Amino acid sequence: PPAPEAAFAETRDLPRHGMALVVSPANVQKRLFPVMKATDAVPPGEFTVEAVVSLGSLWPDGTVRTVAAQWNGDAKRPGWALGVTGKGSRFTPGTLILQMTGNDASGQLRSEVVPSDLPVPLNRPWFVSAAFAAGKVTFMVRDLGDVDSAFQAVTVAVPVVDVGVGAREPVVFGARSDSRRSHAFDGFIGEARLTA
Repeated sequence: PPAPEAAFAETRDLPRHGMALVVSPANVQKRLFPVMKATDAVPPGEFTVEAVVSLGSLWPDGTVRTVAAQWNGDAKRPGWALGVTGKGSRFTPGTLILQMTGNDASGQLRSEVVPSDLPVPLNRPWFVSAAFAAGKVTFMVRDLGDVDSAFQAVTVAVPVVDVGVGAREPVVFGARSDSRRSHAFDGFIGEARLTA
């Protein structure tokens, strides 16, 4: 079940007009919405994280709005965070990105930022996802406010082959596990899912 401090609200901003997690940097708690403990997380080799979101704003700098994470932001510890880049990002602003720290093929710990260049516009319902398999990340997005829209996808090669070995953080939606307000999502998150 969600943590008691997680805020939910009915919204028509997302499909199915159901309940959604309401996140803003002003109300991020230490454990906003833990989904599972690190020991219960998906196998390290492959995973897919997906959600339906309506993003309210971007940070004016390069800070990422986190959709989901199993990471505290420490480049010396394994984990990952899926989010949307800020206006001042060195990557395309307002696009889906996966930050990850994990082992490469030789077993060395590496920290990588994997840009998709796929846009996530503000104040519209969007499906977002990232699928990690050893050596690649496949991103997908779709505008759910336009029934005629098609999925957009891109696959990016990465040197990281394993992000789960040694991961100790819980899986969190709406923030990283370190609860830094500067990395919090802003808007609605619904129908979130993490699968092997």
